Amino acid sequence: MGRRGNLVESVVDAVLAMRRVSPIAALLRNRTARISDDTLDAIAAIASGAAELHQPLVDRENLPVRIIRRIASFLSAALVEALIERQLLNDELGGELRRAVRRRIDRGDLVEDQPGYEAFLITLDHQTCWSSGFEEMTVTPPILTSTV
Repeated sequence: MGRRGNLVESVVDAVLAMRRVSPIAALLRNRTARISDDTLDAIAAIASGAAELHQPLVDRENLPVRIIRRIASFLSAALVEALIERQLLNDELGGELRRAVRRRIDRGDLVEDQPGYEAFLITLDHQTCWSSGFEEMTVTPPILTSTV
């Protein structure tokens, strides 16, 4: 049902009420589904414990800023970067989200083994240096190991 075109909010809410991840992911991928901000809030709450919803949330267009901030608190570093790019966030908000991810990493709350993690750190370090007024910087990427 979540894949049908032009789903109205009452149908979206009925799908959400089932509390099943697959139909909710289908709703998020459905570009014509009318998902209210309150429903997005409820989906974000479910997504905090359901990694299968992370990418569909990131891919959803025109997310409200409060939803973006909320989901960025539990997304991987690579998905936060994708969220920033997808939502075309301004530099201030993008920087805020990147710094929040960096704090999670520094506290040990976020340990990444996903593709894009190292690139995220390099991007963050680069932006931190530029925003600190450095004219030049050299980034020495960490040694990457591959598993066979």
